[in-house]
Amino acid sequence: DDAELADDDGSVAYNKAVVYSMRDEAILAMEDKGIILSTRDVNEALAIMPKVSGLARRVHDSAVLKERFDNLVAGDPTQNGMKHSLDRRVPTRWNSDHACLKAHLHFRKQVEQLTGLSENKLHAYRLTDGQWTITKELVEALAIFEEPSRLFSTASVPLIVDVLPAFDDLRVSLEGLRDYEEAPISPVLQVAAEAALLMVDKYEKLSWDCDIYYVAVVMCPDRKLQWFKDRDYDRKTLKYIRELVIKRFNDGY
Repeated sequence: DDAELADDDGSVAYNKAVVYSMRDEAILAMEDKGIILSTRDVNEALAIMPKVSGLARRVHDSAVLKERFDNLVAGDPTQNGMKHSLDRRVPTRWNSDHACLKAHLHFRKQVEQLTGLSENKLHAYRLTDGQWTITKELVEALAIFEEPSRLFSTASVPLIVDVLPAFDDLRVSLEGLRDYEEAPISPVLQVAAEAALLMVDKYEKLSWDCDIYYVAVVMCPDRKLQWFKDRDYDRKTLKYIRELVIKRFNDGY
């Protein structure tokens, strides 16, 4: 209804504001590490999602374009799988960016054919070679979020005890992406990883407002307080967590 739509719009606007703030902070942080983004790098990267999601929308909304796209897919012998269409981006749905980019990459040949025909008037949605490279890296990077997204979207599973471990796994993966040195990686991806880490930091700090996350881990038979020790929590924090658990027990029993 209208109220839900208003809530969604407000959520999207807020999320965008947070993302832009984190992005600027991440750019400055990575400059201190020697990773410098040019204005061209930023603009090229920022143009990817509007092009990718915009093309998917145009193809879905136009019977003519959809038919042309379908014919291109049908005429490609390498496209013999179950996937037949571009995924649309849904701002309020988890992982829709990943699905949208992944589908675009999957149908790269058809996308380039479709956007290359002047009669389709889709040249504005055509990715440059540099943008295709970043898109490939983005698809691989966003896969990091698949497992936590799946975990926290499963309503039938108790999740409290999994929250902190999920944050920890996410942090390790993002740090690996940010600091990756084994092969060339776009500085845009490194800055994006730093921005994501800043967001993880934000929510990890908020987790201290509800001690049940920490109590649940300590009370978990295969984790206990050792889980925090194994992750190098300092002695002061370990003592605080231990006292939280004792207090919760004394208050409840």
